[in-house]
Amino acid sequence: MLIFIFWNCLGISILDELVFLYKGWYPPPQLVKNIINASNKKIGFVGSANETLGGHSRNIETIEVKYNEFNRRIVFDPQDFVANDIDLSLNTIKVTEGVFKLGDKVIYTASSPAGGLVNERMYYVIFYDETNIRLVEERTELQSNNPNFVIISSATAGTLSKVNPPLLLRKNQQLKFDVSDSSLSFIDDGVSYSAFKLQFFKDKEYKVIFFILQFPFFNGIHRFLPALFKGYGYKTIFINVDHRPRISGISKYGVLDRLFKGVIDIIRVFKIIKKPTLNYRDK
Repeated sequence: MLIFIFWNCLGISILDELVFLYKGWYPPPQLVKNIINASNKKIGFVGSANETLGGHSRNIETIEVKYNEFNRRIVFDPQDFVANDIDLSLNTIKVTEGVFKLGDKVIYTASSPAGGLVNERMYYVIFYDETNIRLVEERTELQSNNPNFVIISSATAGTLSKVNPPLLLRKNQQLKFDVSDSSLSFIDDGVSYSAFKLQFFKDKEYKVIFFILQFPFFNGIHRFLPALFKGYGYKTIFINVDHRPRISGISKYGVLDRLFKGVIDIIRVFKIIKKPTLNYRDK
């Protein structure tokens, strides 16, 4: 299991579930935990304004990430709709096929809310057909044969933003998290700063950071792989082996050249462990 977190923040757990946390000085200190189901076999990460999760593939799906200050929730893939997308006779909203799933939790926002809908309120998605959805206020309605859906009395434009959507990944598929939205930053003295930090963790206590190990290459790196893995917090196992005597030839190394090169390599390895610069796979 892996977990990724936005400290100040947000985090996420992969393979079995995604765990999102955000707290910090902006917004005012508070800790909120959201659970997201997810399925995946290979993962990767790109540390940039667009965070990529997945294996090697050109099949990249971009997920827009924003922060909803009113509900204090990280939201994903806001979907805009116009007034004509609302069918008042069916109480449905027309959406793009495949964008929503049954039971998706969404936040409805609108500058002028449609009749029957409340701005910044959370709803759950049920389907009328593949491209038309209805909204219910209680999760229990999802199991009902006759759900009590919201009656929409007037049509206006609005937005539905998903909260904790399930992420189902195919092997070698990539997800790109677009975290460039201004709602994920704050302004201090006229300068914009990131209010969230994205990290991956391997445990539910958020102590063991997960890295995609991609060491800067140097000649002789194979001699230091155990030290590098151990320096990154991974468990190493040593197996006793028998040394074989040389049966021909002579040593190609002298004492001084091996000594000085070894000291230089040790310093290089120390710097890599102390300040890793390639923790995440750069696309």
